Amino acid sequence: MFFRFGAVGLMNTTVDFAIFISLVRFAEVPVIWANAIAFSVAVSNSFLLNQHWTFKKILRFDLLLLKSYLLFVVVSGVGMILGTLAIYYLDPYMPLEFAKIASISISLTWNYIGSRYFVFMKK
Repeated sequence: MFFRFGAVGLMNTTVDFAIFISLVRFAEVPVIWANAIAFSVAVSNSFLLNQHWTFKKILRFDLLLLKSYLLFVVVSGVGMILGTLAIYYLDPYMPLEFAKIASISISLTWNYIGSRYFVFMKK
């Protein structure tokens, strides 16, 4: 299960990283906003892939799906805040790309724990 979560995470990390760097370097979007936008794009894709493939939780499109998605967004939002804080505090001391990689490591750890034990827990 962790391997699948990691594979989904790697794909979404690539999406997150590419959008983040593109927004900062080419569109000159401020770092904090770029991180929020990139993370938001990746989180919806992550929910769908983790729901169907990683945790094999098939949910109909109903209130249960909405509840699971909202809980996933909350868990991921905490991960985004932790990652954004990491970028904010590390950026002055290292290249932005390395600060982003560190933030991804922190977010990945939190998001796995939150997804495994809160969002997709077996009942």
